[in-house]
Amino acid sequence: MMHAFFSKFLKKKYILGLDIGAASIKLAQFIKEDDGLSLIKVKLIEITKDKDALLKLKEICRGVDLKDSMVITMVNSGEAMVKRIVAPQMPESELKEALRLEAKNYFPVSIADAALDFEIAGDVLEKGIKKTELLAAVCPNAAIKEHLLLLTQAGIKPAGIIHSSLALYALLRLKKLKEAGNIAALTIGKTFSELIIVKDERLALNRKLPVCGDDWTRAAMSPLSSAAGRTQLSYEEAEKIKREYGIPNELNAQLLENKITSAQLFSLLRPVAEKLAQEIERSFDYYREESRGERVDKLILFGGSAQLKGLAQFLSGELGMEVEIYNALEGFNLKKAAMDERIAICRIAEAAGAGMTDTKKINLLPSEMKQEAGDLAKKAALKAALAAALTFAILIFSGMRLQLVNLNKKIKSAQFEIEALTKQFGSPRDWVLINKILINEPYCEDILKEISFCIPSGICLKEMRMANGSAVLKGVILSSDKPEKLLSDFIHSLERGLFKNVRFVKIEDRESLKEFQLQMETE
Repeated sequence: MMHAFFSKFLKKKYILGLDIGAASIKLAQFIKEDDGLSLIKVKLIEITKDKDALLKLKEICRGVDLKDSMVITMVNSGEAMVKRIVAPQMPESELKEALRLEAKNYFPVSIADAALDFEIAGDVLEKGIKKTELLAAVCPNAAIKEHLLLLTQAGIKPAGIIHSSLALYALLRLKKLKEAGNIAALTIGKTFSELIIVKDERLALNRKLPVCGDDWTRAAMSPLSSAAGRTQLSYEEAEKIKREYGIPNELNAQLLENKITSAQLFSLLRPVAEKLAQEIERSFDYYREESRGERVDKLILFGGSAQLKGLAQFLSGELGMEVEIYNALEGFNLKKAAMDERIAICRIAEAAGAGMTDTKKINLLPSEMKQEAGDLAKKAALKAALAAALTFAILIFSGMRLQLVNLNKKIKSAQFEIEALTKQFGSPRDWVLINKILINEPYCEDILKEISFCIPSGICLKEMRMANGSAVLKGVILSSDKPEKLLSDFIHSLERGLFKNVRFVKIEDRESLKEFQLQMETE
């Protein structure tokens, strides 16, 4: 009954990161543990038709505990963006309103029709004046509403909506930021690409690039003329060949899928790759100007199109820097069986990054939904506190009961010993014995304590007399095993304390017991 009661309050808590893209939906599920978050499941489902998003979203969430999960999603909008903004120092309560007034100078969208949120990054000096640096995010309300409608239809109530660059930022903070230099991350999606640059754990730049995965597919659909005639691939054929062969390294006349040669495919895809390299270089040039000469040292590729064969090598050659595909969930506590080997890590990484993002900082969820989520969190915290208090009370009660049981056992044991001694010596006359011990002598607490420390098990004192600094002890030896040694040990113990010249006076056998008498002097 107790287990059933507390399991109602102390359920496992999960965090779900959702990346709902134009070509696929990705899910990363975390569980909260004492040592942090652990990734326990990742899932990916392709979207084959434009109107399949809802169906696929329900499918990917099947078997996932949504009720007991905090869901953080990424909004997929070409007009959403994140920027660094420097503002005069003022109370945090006034910053949002001031930011709304100044946002038109930073964002090319109507702030009146957009969700806006920010976090304080720290203080900076600008021309000797101390100012506040903010990281601000915006997204058109229409895109937020469309995103929320899809989630609601799927039965999902999100705790946070974030920008994709924040998911990339969360991923890099796990390990990559420990590396020296400036790191750039590029996610290449089906409809647009997003670039961020991170320096010293700061998200220094975010920019959308006008090149996407579909650009290579459409380029491969361009008509070709040869001696064999005119050739043009369908969208499905171009997508298949693009995924299978990418940007070819070997150029020859061999037909790919009996459609086009590798040389023809290279000639079609190369212009798109060159345009992407140019846009990346433009972003790096802008960052170099803004940061007074800082250079980017490494580029990391994310997203489905990051897998395009030959792209990383091509960009490395064009940009003259190291370019790698994100292929390991670095810094994650990864549980066994969490990863499906058929899923490319660079594709699900952003969903994992969304799950790792702190929604208490930047959250594009409408304010009324934030309030509702906050109320739910307070109720959950109250339930947890109540459960903890009840658990503590039960533990205290259980401990007290255990102590009571032990105390009763000790009392029964003491009663048994008293009964045994009474049978041997008769009824105890405590006050009479004390009067005999202290007859004609003042009470001396130190001497009594010292003797009590020295009395071994098996010896019982019956009388003590003191006069002129000398003491006489009378007692009996209860143990029949080596009584002389027991008495000798008692004498040595007394001499190591306050007493000296401890002398053995006599020992007599009386009723199967040995009575003895000692005489000694106090220090």
